[in-house]
Amino acid sequence: MNRFNSVSTVSLPTSIISSTLSSSSTIEEDQEEKAPPSYDDKSHPWTFQLPQSLSNRIVLPREEEGKESLPNYDCSVEKMSYTKIKCEFSSPGTKSNSRSWRYCYIQVYGTKIMAFEKSPNKKSQTKRKSIQPFWSHSMHGAEITVATDYIKERHVLRLRIEDGPQYLITCQTERERNEWIATMESAINISSDLDVRSMPQFITLISRRRRQELNGTRQLPAITDQRDIPLL
Repeated sequence: MNRFNSVSTVSLPTSIISSTLSSSSTIEEDQEEKAPPSYDDKSHPWTFQLPQSLSNRIVLPREEEGKESLPNYDCSVEKMSYTKIKCEFSSPGTKSNSRSWRYCYIQVYGTKIMAFEKSPNKKSQTKRKSIQPFWSHSMHGAEITVATDYIKERHVLRLRIEDGPQYLITCQTERERNEWIATMESAINISSDLDVRSMPQFITLISRRRRQELNGTRQLPAITDQRDIPLL
């Protein structure tokens, strides 16, 4: 038989085996002995016990217990106006079948945005009930930006609803546009938890075009390249 293929076994002395078993059993016993005490154990350092003078004390409810009047609720995030709106996408990645502009009342109330055919402040004369919106969305996870790429209208906002449609909203003036951004940003922020809430994107500076119009120093941009000169 080849010596490289042979396998030899070595027998350990009985004293070494017994010492190994005894050491492992000693480790297990030490681990059992070092286990932390139970919380119900009075000797535990974290256990709190009331003094004997307070343990037999009877706590009586107050006279106004359960009769407190809650404060009146007042929603501070609210804005409504009559404007034009256009649905770009009915869902993420899906263009809307009807992308025409539509006049309606847009209202932001708390964490919800709604669209009405008529003013919701006026009750219907026929049915004597409040007017219902024709669509309503939660502002949780929504995004509001200025639609700088849309040049057919001025002061246009783009509202993206989370996992929902995308709208274009027109404003009359730049000030109204900034007010709508502030209101929608507030509605988006209060709709999220404090742990995942992002900082609001408030507009604190006026645009360059508006600043130049106020100062009366608006000028045409200088032509620095010969290729930019228009051909007559």
